[in-house]
Amino acid sequence: MKNSPVKKKFLNPELVTQSSDLIKAAQPLSIAAKRVFLMLIAQINPNEIADSEGEMDELTIYVVDYIRLTGSSSASGNAYADVRRGAKELLRSNLKFRGDGGTTTDGIIQRPFYGDGEGYLRATFSPELRPHLINLESYGKLMLTEVMPMQSMYSVRIFEQLILWRDTGIYIVDVPQLREILMLQDKYALFSNLRQHVIEPSLKEINKRTGCKVTYNLIKKGRKISKIHFKFKLKKDSSSKKQTAAQRAIDAINAGKGLGFGSTQESQQGVFESDIHREQQPSLRI
Repeated sequence: MKNSPVKKKFLNPELVTQSSDLIKAAQPLSIAAKRVFLMLIAQINPNEIADSEGEMDELTIYVVDYIRLTGSSSASGNAYADVRRGAKELLRSNLKFRGDGGTTTDGIIQRPFYGDGEGYLRATFSPELRPHLINLESYGKLMLTEVMPMQSMYSVRIFEQLILWRDTGIYIVDVPQLREILMLQDKYALFSNLRQHVIEPSLKEINKRTGCKVTYNLIKKGRKISKIHFKFKLKKDSSSKKQTAAQRAIDAINAGKGLGFGSTQESQQGVFESDIHREQQPSLRI
């Protein structure tokens, strides 16, 4: 891993596709590690035909893209530290999936290599993540241009849950389940604190930075708040106002050559690039 990588050109460099189970899994990550995680996922072709065994391909991401997507200052050096720190965190962190007794991964990435002075990270995903990144049956999509500028991990995680329910525009979740997804443990035990420090700031950031408008209502069981009912819709003008130069180039390639991992229609839906493909419609209660 001593040689500098040749920068590959991807048709969807900012589109993240991941399984619904991965999106729902508990992810004990900082915002920096989450950003690196999503950038690495964006380098994968989710339609790739691959064996169910063996290592996954080595992936490369660049600090210059991290800076561009987050709006960081290249002069501060924070982006370089974030990518390095995020990689170390992904190496030692585990994901916990719901169901099947709470399956966990043995790390998230393997053999990370950071090119000092050259600003790139190379790494391979743990083989346990293969079914959550390739040949997917149930999945969600989002654009890096929407989530990378977010400052709160809670905002990113709530937005990821919403994209799984784009077809209905409704996401109803039990409060304990949301706390588990957000890895809150004993933090904000009172619902009033959860609402003030997590829910409302997250929705404010989602409404500001993404192509959807989210509101919510509370559902009580007796005198206790038991569920949160999120309702959201796309902003009709988001595609024309927020589409980046990279996305426009991708659209041109897809329209002119019929290439790309998603359809032309998907590419034209703007920055709120999300979808859910299931054999049957899921119930609203999860």
